[in-house]
Amino acid sequence: MKTVFRKMAIMLVTVSVILSGCAKDGKFGGGLDVGVLAAGICATVASLSGVEKLGKIALIGAACGLIGYALGELVERRQQGYANREEAIMVETELVKRQTETLKAENQRLAQEIKGYRQKITAYGSKKKFLQSERKNVENRYKKAKQTLAQAKTDLANAKAQYDSQKNTASTKNNAELNKWKTQVANLEKAKNALQENVKKLDSMIQTI
Repeated sequence: MKTVFRKMAIMLVTVSVILSGCAKDGKFGGGLDVGVLAAGICATVASLSGVEKLGKIALIGAACGLIGYALGELVERRQQGYANREEAIMVETELVKRQTETLKAENQRLAQEIKGYRQKITAYGSKKKFLQSERKNVENRYKKAKQTLAQAKTDLANAKAQYDSQKNTASTKNNAELNKWKTQVANLEKAKNALQENVKKLDSMIQTI
Protein backbone atom coordinates (compact mmCIF):
# COMPACT_ATOMS: atom_id res chain seq x y z
CA MET A 1 0.00 0.00 0.00
CA LYS A 2 2.80 2.41 0.85
CA THR A 3 4.44 1.75 -2.52
CA VAL A 4 1.15 2.45 -4.31
CA PHE A 5 0.72 5.75 -2.47
CA ARG A 6 4.28 6.76 -3.33
CA LYS A 7 3.84 5.97 -7.03
CA MET A 8 0.51 7.81 -7.19
CA ALA A 9 2.01 10.81 -5.45
CA ILE A 10 4.99 11.02 -7.79
CA MET A 11 2.82 10.53 -10.87
CA LEU A 12 0.25 13.18 -9.97
CA VAL A 13 2.76 15.78 -8.86
CA THR A 14 4.76 15.18 -12.05
CA VAL A 15 1.65 15.60 -14.22
CA SER A 16 0.82 18.82 -12.40
CA VAL A 17 4.29 20.24 -12.91
CA ILE A 18 4.41 19.22 -16.60
CA LEU A 19 1.05 20.81 -17.40
CA SER A 20 1.93 23.99 -15.58
CA GLY A 21 5.35 24.09 -17.25
CA CYS A 22 3.78 23.71 -20.68
CA ALA A 23 1.39 26.51 -19.85
CA LYS A 24 4.27 28.78 -18.94
CA ASP A 25 5.95 28.02 -22.27
CA GLY A 26 2.81 29.16 -24.07
CA LYS A 27 1.60 25.76 -25.27
CA PHE A 28 -1.69 26.15 -23.39
CA GLY A 29 -2.16 29.90 -23.59
CA GLY A 30 0.69 31.37 -21.51
CA GLY A 31 0.71 33.61 -18.47
CA LEU A 32 0.05 30.83 -15.96
CA ASP A 33 2.59 31.44 -13.23
CA VAL A 34 -0.13 30.70 -10.69
CA GLY A 35 -0.28 27.12 -11.93
CA VAL A 36 3.49 26.75 -11.79
CA LEU A 37 3.60 28.10 -8.25
CA ALA A 38 0.80 25.82 -7.09
CA ALA A 39 2.44 22.77 -8.61
CA GLY A 40 5.75 23.65 -6.98
CA ILE A 41 4.07 23.93 -3.61
CA CYS A 42 2.43 20.56 -4.19
CA ALA A 43 5.74 18.85 -4.82
CA THR A 44 7.43 20.52 -1.85
CA VAL A 45 4.69 19.67 0.62
CA ALA A 46 4.49 16.10 -0.63
CA SER A 47 8.23 15.51 -0.44
CA LEU A 48 8.37 16.70 3.16
CA SER A 49 5.58 14.36 4.30
CA GLY A 50 5.58 10.75 5.46
CA VAL A 51 5.00 7.87 3.02
CA GLU A 52 1.26 7.37 3.46
CA LYS A 53 0.67 11.03 4.12
CA LEU A 54 2.71 11.68 0.98
CA GLY A 55 0.03 9.97 -1.08
CA LYS A 56 -2.85 11.82 0.55
CA ILE A 57 -1.27 15.25 0.41
CA ALA A 58 0.08 14.77 -3.10
CA LEU A 59 -3.38 13.82 -4.37
CA ILE A 60 -4.69 17.10 -2.94
CA GLY A 61 -1.59 18.96 -4.06
CA ALA A 62 -1.66 17.82 -7.67
CA ALA A 63 -5.32 18.80 -7.89
CA CYS A 64 -4.33 22.20 -6.50
CA GLY A 65 -1.73 22.59 -9.25
CA LEU A 66 -4.26 21.85 -11.97
CA ILE A 67 -6.75 24.27 -10.41
CA GLY A 68 -3.98 26.87 -10.42
CA TYR A 69 -3.50 26.31 -14.16
CA ALA A 70 -7.17 27.10 -14.87
CA LEU A 71 -7.13 29.98 -12.41
CA GLY A 72 -4.20 31.60 -14.20
CA GLU A 73 -6.11 31.50 -17.48
CA LEU A 74 -9.08 33.25 -15.91
CA VAL A 75 -6.93 35.94 -14.28
CA GLU A 76 -5.34 36.58 -17.67
CA ARG A 77 -8.76 37.04 -19.27
CA ARG A 78 -9.74 39.54 -16.56
CA GLN A 79 -6.56 41.53 -17.21
CA GLN A 80 -7.30 41.63 -20.94
CA GLY A 81 -10.77 43.05 -20.30
CA TYR A 82 -14.21 41.69 -21.18
CA ALA A 83 -16.03 42.14 -24.47
CA ASN A 84 -19.44 42.48 -22.78
CA ARG A 85 -21.31 42.07 -19.50
CA GLU A 86 -22.23 38.44 -20.21
CA GLU A 87 -18.57 37.49 -20.62
CA ALA A 88 -17.67 39.37 -17.44
CA ILE A 89 -20.31 37.51 -15.41
CA MET A 90 -19.31 34.13 -16.86
CA VAL A 91 -15.56 34.55 -16.31
CA GLU A 92 -15.84 36.15 -12.88
CA THR A 93 -18.18 33.36 -11.72
CA GLU A 94 -15.73 30.72 -12.86
CA LEU A 95 -12.80 32.63 -11.35
CA VAL A 96 -14.46 32.75 -7.92
CA LYS A 97 -15.32 29.05 -8.25
CA ARG A 98 -11.67 28.20 -8.90
CA GLN A 99 -10.49 30.37 -6.03
CA THR A 100 -12.90 28.52 -3.75
CA GLU A 101 -11.61 25.15 -4.96
CA THR A 102 -8.05 26.27 -4.25
CA LEU A 103 -8.95 27.30 -0.70
CA LYS A 104 -10.82 24.05 -0.10
CA ALA A 105 -7.76 22.11 -1.21
CA GLU A 106 -5.60 24.20 1.12
CA ASN A 107 -7.98 23.50 4.00
CA GLN A 108 -7.86 19.75 3.32
CA ARG A 109 -4.08 19.84 3.22
CA LEU A 110 -3.94 21.89 6.43
CA ALA A 111 -6.29 19.48 8.20
CA GLN A 112 -3.95 16.59 7.33
CA GLU A 113 -0.91 18.52 8.53
CA ILE A 114 -2.54 19.70 11.77
CA LYS A 115 -3.48 16.11 12.53
CA GLY A 116 0.12 15.07 11.90
CA TYR A 117 1.50 17.81 14.14
CA ARG A 118 -0.79 16.74 16.97
CA GLN A 119 0.23 13.12 16.65
CA LYS A 120 3.91 14.01 16.78
CA ILE A 121 3.48 16.36 19.74
CA THR A 122 1.64 13.64 21.66
CA ALA A 123 4.29 11.07 20.78
CA TYR A 124 7.15 13.33 21.90
CA GLY A 125 5.64 13.76 25.36
CA SER A 126 8.09 15.73 27.50
CA LYS A 127 11.04 15.51 25.08
CA LYS A 128 11.80 19.22 24.92
CA LYS A 129 14.33 19.04 22.08
CA PHE A 130 11.88 17.36 19.71
CA LEU A 131 8.98 19.56 20.82
CA GLN A 132 10.95 22.73 20.04
CA SER A 133 11.82 21.37 16.61
CA GLU A 134 8.15 20.62 15.93
CA ARG A 135 7.19 24.06 17.19
CA LYS A 136 9.37 25.60 14.46
CA ASN A 137 7.62 23.47 11.85
CA VAL A 138 4.22 24.61 13.09
CA GLU A 139 5.35 28.25 13.20
CA ASN A 140 6.57 28.09 9.60
CA ARG A 141 3.30 26.52 8.46
CA TYR A 142 1.38 29.15 10.41
CA LYS A 143 3.20 31.97 8.59
CA LYS A 144 2.46 30.44 5.19
CA ALA A 145 -1.19 29.84 6.11
CA LYS A 146 -1.51 33.47 7.23
CA GLN A 147 -0.18 34.64 3.87
CA THR A 148 -2.71 32.44 2.08
CA LEU A 149 -5.46 33.82 4.31
CA ALA A 150 -4.43 37.41 3.51
CA GLN A 151 -4.65 36.63 -0.21
CA ALA A 152 -8.02 34.94 0.31
CA LYS A 153 -9.35 38.07 2.00
CA THR A 154 -8.14 40.18 -0.93
CA ASP A 155 -9.70 37.79 -3.45
CA LEU A 156 -13.00 37.85 -1.56
CA ALA A 157 -13.04 41.65 -1.40
CA ASN A 158 -12.35 41.83 -5.15
CA ALA A 159 -15.04 39.24 -5.88
CA LYS A 160 -17.63 41.19 -3.90
CA ALA A 161 -16.64 44.45 -5.59
CA GLN A 162 -16.85 42.89 -9.07
CA TYR A 163 -20.24 41.38 -8.27
CA ASP A 164 -21.68 44.62 -6.88
CA SER A 165 -20.43 46.51 -9.92
CA GLN A 166 -22.13 44.18 -12.41
CA LYS A 167 -25.25 43.66 -10.30
CA ASN A 168 -26.05 47.35 -10.21
CA THR A 169 -25.93 47.72 -14.00
CA ALA A 170 -27.15 44.31 -15.21
CA SER A 171 -30.56 43.77 -16.78
CA THR A 172 -33.17 41.27 -15.57
CA LYS A 173 -32.09 38.78 -18.23
CA ASN A 174 -28.84 38.35 -16.30
CA ASN A 175 -30.56 37.40 -13.03
CA ALA A 176 -29.93 33.64 -13.28
CA GLU A 177 -26.23 34.11 -14.02
CA LEU A 178 -25.92 36.74 -11.29
CA ASN A 179 -27.45 34.35 -8.76
CA LYS A 180 -24.87 31.69 -9.67
CA TRP A 181 -22.14 34.26 -9.25
CA LYS A 182 -23.54 35.35 -5.88
CA THR A 183 -23.58 31.71 -4.71
CA GLN A 184 -19.94 31.28 -5.70
CA VAL A 185 -18.96 34.43 -3.80
CA ALA A 186 -20.75 33.06 -0.72
CA ASN A 187 -18.88 29.75 -1.12
CA LEU A 188 -15.58 31.62 -1.34
CA GLU A 189 -16.39 33.40 1.91
CA LYS A 190 -17.13 30.07 3.62
CA ALA A 191 -13.82 28.64 2.41
CA LYS A 192 -12.02 31.75 3.65
CA ASN A 193 -13.67 31.41 7.05
CA ALA A 194 -12.67 27.74 7.23
CA LEU A 195 -9.06 28.69 6.44
CA GLN A 196 -9.22 31.35 9.14
CA GLU A 197 -10.24 28.67 11.66
CA ASN A 198 -7.32 26.46 10.61
CA VAL A 199 -4.95 29.39 11.07
CA LYS A 200 -6.34 29.84 14.59
CA LYS A 201 -5.75 26.15 15.31
CA LEU A 202 -2.11 26.47 14.26
CA ASP A 203 -1.70 29.56 16.42
CA SER A 204 -3.26 27.79 19.41
CA MET A 205 -1.00 24.79 18.85
CA ILE A 206 2.08 27.02 18.91
CA GLN A 207 1.00 28.47 22.27
CA THR A 208 0.63 25.02 23.84
CA ILE A 209 3.96 23.51 22.74
